[in-house]
Amino acid sequence: MAQGLFRVSSATKADCPRGRSAASFGGLSLNLSRTDAEEVPVVTPQRRKTSAKARPNRPTPSYVTERIRLAEDEVGGRTKTTFTLIIPMFREAGRITQSLVALHGAGLDGYELLLVDDGSNDETVSVATACIAELGLRDASVLALHTNHGKGGAVRAGVLTAKTPYVGFVDADLSLDPLEIRRALNRLHLTRGDIVVGERVVDPLMQPRLRRFASVVFRRLTDVVAPTGVRDPQCALKVFRRDVALSLFEALDTDGYSFDVEVLLRARAAGYSIDEMAIRWTHQPGSKVRPVRDSLRMFLEVRRIGRTVRPLR
Repeated sequence: MAQGLFRVSSATKADCPRGRSAASFGGLSLNLSRTDAEEVPVVTPQRRKTSAKARPNRPTPSYVTERIRLAEDEVGGRTKTTFTLIIPMFREAGRITQSLVALHGAGLDGYELLLVDDGSNDETVSVATACIAELGLRDASVLALHTNHGKGGAVRAGVLTAKTPYVGFVDADLSLDPLEIRRALNRLHLTRGDIVVGERVVDPLMQPRLRRFASVVFRRLTDVVAPTGVRDPQCALKVFRRDVALSLFEALDTDGYSFDVEVLLRARAAGYSIDEMAIRWTHQPGSKVRPVRDSLRMFLEVRRIGRTVRPLR
């Protein structure tokens, strides 16, 4: 029996027996029952042949998956799924419900949601799967990594699993209006480009001073040691053609927060088009990024990336 996994339950708060708990958000009742789950098959996504630039012996992480999908493609007048939105999660039990409710309220028809849990040791998987079931999100699934790999590793796992023509990702806190996601995808269609990346427009008075200072310093250092040519390389909103995303993420060697920089440098080296789009960004509390400690670690990662990935000049 697999230990520490979670099963979705359709019981309401009134149906919860002793020893179980329930939570609610905006009137939404979620049963957060923790049970011994049946063994779930380990799924390893098929990988394409990598180029010479890819790391040759990098193993593809294995996953335990709990898939909640009632229909695929065009069924009963539904729009065919063409886009997979990847949401990496790590200890997001307290925030993921709010984000899923916002995405559901935006009515993003034709989008597949792929939530990748990066080895969380809290109730993240339980809360996410229960919320998916309660909201009736027909094209949504949770991909649970056995161990913590880092944000880059979680996004990479999602990209290698996605099957739709277009893929993208956002942060679990959903600091942007969900309609910005639709706008980025439409822009990719209209320009027939390869990649669309967001550029955050943030009210400086709404962002913690230390976080704002660390962000500015990191951007300027990145421009020196690993110039991507993008004004905001770490904005979480990025949308790709799937074939482009596969070529970049198969070669990805950075599992931490700085993976965006490597992805963009590899995109430049491959000659892919990168279109930047300004988006309104709202700071959300509860970030897992530690401004001082993680900024130092990220800078060391970026320096390594700048030495190993050589973009076209």
